[in-house]
Amino acid sequence: MAVDGRAFASPAGGVRRYVSELYAALGALDPRLQVDAIGAIDGQALPGPCQARHEWPSPPTNLGRHSAGLPMALATGRYVVYHAPAYVAPTWGRVPVVLSVHDISYASRPEWYPYRRDALRRWFYRRSVDRARLVLVPSTYTADEIRRVYGVPASRLRVVPLAPSASFATGPLVPPDARSRVLLHVGDLHARRDLEVAVAVLARLGAAAEPWRLVLIGRDRGSLTGVRAAARAAGIGDRIDYLETQSEEQLQAWYRRAWCLLYPSRYEGFGLPVAEAMSAGLPVVAADASSVPEVLSGAGSLFPPGDHEAALAAVRALEDPDTYAARQAAGRERAGSLTWERTAQLTRAVLDEAAGG
Repeated sequence: MAVDGRAFASPAGGVRRYVSELYAALGALDPRLQVDAIGAIDGQALPGPCQARHEWPSPPTNLGRHSAGLPMALATGRYVVYHAPAYVAPTWGRVPVVLSVHDISYASRPEWYPYRRDALRRWFYRRSVDRARLVLVPSTYTADEIRRVYGVPASRLRVVPLAPSASFATGPLVPPDARSRVLLHVGDLHARRDLEVAVAVLARLGAAAEPWRLVLIGRDRGSLTGVRAAARAAGIGDRIDYLETQSEEQLQAWYRRAWCLLYPSRYEGFGLPVAEAMSAGLPVVAADASSVPEVLSGAGSLFPPGDHEAALAAVRALEDPDTYAARQAAGRERAGSLTWERTAQLTRAVLDEAAGG
């Protein structure tokens, strides 16, 4: 089989984690598995079953690559199935394609995506979904969205949830009296993340011996300026910390140090930081929107989207030690049911199905 090798160096951290964890787990599941990572960047570390394979020359665009170099590489190989792990697939070819679509906010909420060539990009995404033999999605919510927006029949959709890395669950649960007054948000800073809610919560937490802070970890996708402006207007501009990137070890340290994960997002295909936080023993306070309730499965605190007063009440409820401990235990139990081994087993079954057995 083959996979898009460039996904292992994707600028999107969630995509990189997905393919790296998935293919390491697939290799552990079947040590005989061999996967050609077509177009992998020279020197890029690849999981055990993957080996880099060059692709044919292409125009210097994502669409150009998927219209020339990738389909030509597949046509000249002997592949039974190709996995496109991040939204787009070769525009032509005979090799069966399994396409991973992590969310379709770009189609259902296009106002969040002011692309210069929007019509072409949307055509490309839609073409990829139409070409795929089977479409992998991480949640029932995303499956429902694809059926609603694209009209894809349920017979071509397969729900395979994601999982936190096993390393997040190491160590005992850190009690609240050993934590900092930090509201943590992990994920790219994007309009759909509704981070003004987090700023409003921070502004209303009031004075304390240790002032509350909001720590934002993720790439700025156009929202940081607005977040900082809202914080300055509320008189708390000096209590916002922005960290564009963190290693997995540093991220784990934040999960073990912060007070809670505050996740006001209005749209997620899955919400991997929610699963990571639960695994690490960090209580989650999140908007009751899209796939997040499905991922939390009752193990976190939900508030109506955009309702900063309800979000504030949920954060303050965690000041009760018994409530805090209950959220920690429930979160770790829920996260324990999400494993990359299980994700690999389900994904392998879908790949085999698409390949005809």
